[in-house]
Amino acid sequence: YEEAVDENIQLPYMVFDLQSDATMSKYSEKFTVTVNIWGVSEHFKKLDVASQEIYDAVVNRTLINACKPLTIQTDFISRMNLPVDDLEMRCKEVRFSLVKYRTSGHDTK
Repeated sequence: YEEAVDENIQLPYMVFDLQSDATMSKYSEKFTVTVNIWGVSEHFKKLDVASQEIYDAVVNRTLINACKPLTIQTDFISRMNLPVDDLEMRCKEVRFSLVKYRTSGHDTK
């Protein structure tokens, strides 16, 4: 929110962060994805719907790409309202884990 003040960003908007969990092996790498959805009080319903859609998209999902042997698995961690200093602003946070698996013999260097 603070970073966006000078840039005249239209509300609501979403910011995401991807952090490696340093749990990496020859065949997999784990990340935590944090999505913050910002708006004002009148956007509260939109923020709630957006956070639910992210939840629905990531809860216990697996993506398998047969063209390039790759599997990505997601799992829901949390969804919550974040406290914000500005009384007009609202922020919803969604966190989920993402594990990228590599198939034996491919991308395992």
